[in-house]
Amino acid sequence: MKFPYIPISYIIADIRSELKRMNQSGEINEEDCINYAIECIREIGGANYDNDNTAIIKICNYTGFLPDDLYLIDKIFLCYTSPSMQRFGSIWFSDENFIYYPYQLIFPGDAFTGKFCMSGCSKPDMDIADPSYIIKYPNQIKCSIQDCILGTSYITLPKNTDQGYLMQDEINSIKAVKAFIKKMILSEKVIMGEIPMQIYQMIEREYLLSLDQAQAIMKFNNPADDIARGYLQDHRYDKFRLR
Repeated sequence: MKFPYIPISYIIADIRSELKRMNQSGEINEEDCINYAIECIREIGGANYDNDNTAIIKICNYTGFLPDDLYLIDKIFLCYTSPSMQRFGSIWFSDENFIYYPYQLIFPGDAFTGKFCMSGCSKPDMDIADPSYIIKYPNQIKCSIQDCILGTSYITLPKNTDQGYLMQDEINSIKAVKAFIKKMILSEKVIMGEIPMQIYQMIEREYLLSLDQAQAIMKFNNPADDIARGYLQDHRYDKFRLR
């Protein structure tokens, strides 16, 4: 479902106004709040963001970092710099130094167990094992190959040059994002015993209620959102495994 856009920064400003003491003491980090907001927006799902982009992800010691403006991943390829490794027609990726040619489409690992889909994992139509990846939101990707280059096509969050990232202006979504950011900001204080657990639980209930309502409003998901959520269901991995 399509709604007008609102800057995430407006929500963060509202939180700073409510948590005045924490804001004055510098305990509210803008970058953290933006990451929390994006994480919640992904959890809500269903938004018809239609901005496409591509990026190169460099995997070092099995770990890489997702693009800052990522909303949903479309496809991820294992890439090489040699044109002879090209296996997908006219598709290619680039950065300031190289052109990277996609050699193999890789599949997600098991989001529930955190395990890669290796030695006993195969494509639905081919009896061969495949490399795989696991997304660790808000900004990490783990790959079963220790060092490699990945190319990804993905859907981005819309961005305003002056006001930063935008989200859809739907009241339940805004309430959910706001409650989630507050919940994450206050979680450390609860652990340290600086605020009562009851306050944290009240904010968490508010977040879960708003999240349910926002997901119901956004029930007309776009195709990429459906695919991404499908990967989170364990039984969907069965077709990638050899029994």
